[in-house]
Amino acid sequence: MHAFEFDVHVRDDELPPAAPIRYPPAHRAWLHKYLLDLEQHGIVKRVVNVPFASQVVLVPGTMTDLDFRVTVNYRSLNAKIRRSAMTIPDIQGILDFLG
Repeated sequence: MHAFEFDVHVRDDELPPAAPIRYPPAHRAWLHKYLLDLEQHGIVKRVVNVPFASQVVLVPGTMTDLDFRVTVNYRSLNAKIRRSAMTIPDIQGILDFLG
C-alpha cells in the first residue's frame, strides 16, 4: 500500500466551511464503525488540527436501510484551491522524452 502526502493551497487563505451533515443515530453509528474499520486497515488516518474539512455524505444503497456508499463532498474545497501552473504530463510525452 502506498501512502501519499500532499499540500492543499487555498486562495487568499480563505478556508471553505466545514459544517458536518447531521445524520440519525443509526446512520452515525454505521458511519463510525465504517470509518474505524478503514482506519484499522490503514486506508485512512485520523487527523486533528487541520484548517479545513469536507463533508462526508452517505448515499443510500439498495440492499437494506443501513447499506450506504460513503462519499466526500469536495466541492467547497475545490472552489477555494489555488490552481497549479504545472500540468500533468501525458504518457506519450514521457515515452518520447525517454527515447
